[in-house]
Amino acid sequence: MEMMSGAFARSAHGVLSEQAVVAGYQPPCAALRAAFAVCLAGTPVLRRDLSPVLMAELEHYAAWLQAALQPPSELLVAAWLKKLGGLVTNPPGGDSAAARCAAIFEVCGELAAGVWNRSARMAWVRQPPRNDYYAGARWPSPSELYTLLVPFDTALRRDAEGCRKLMKSLKNH
Repeated sequence: MEMMSGAFARSAHGVLSEQAVVAGYQPPCAALRAAFAVCLAGTPVLRRDLSPVLMAELEHYAAWLQAALQPPSELLVAAWLKKLGGLVTNPPGGDSAAARCAAIFEVCGELAAGVWNRSARMAWVRQPPRNDYYAGARWPSPSELYTLLVPFDTALRRDAEGCRKLMKSLKNH
């Protein structure tokens, strides 16, 4: 699959940081997610409430979120789709690859860069059959992929809001 160029081109540094975002994705641990939920519910969390290990994870996750919430580049989406192509029976080839990637980027480009990860790719290919049709075995339409990726984006943004509130709570108390 050819890589696309255009208005969304980024520097080598931008591409490397995007790759680190996607490759380095780990959802926050249960304890950190619980702290996010407490803050989202309006209860302040104090620094003494978090262990040093949890504080370190919070700082790492907050830094990761900064890059993960950025819009993806066409190159990131194309690289993700290229890996998906090896997992489905009908990947686009030749002249149609760039056009099909562009269509997916047009529909899904507003989703956070952090959703373009291995977990999302596996979610596509591991879908249960619908009416004896294995959708995940085939190349996705832009709308099908968008529908699959929105919950990843929603969870990422919810975690980001919880993380922001937790960081603010720690600074204020």
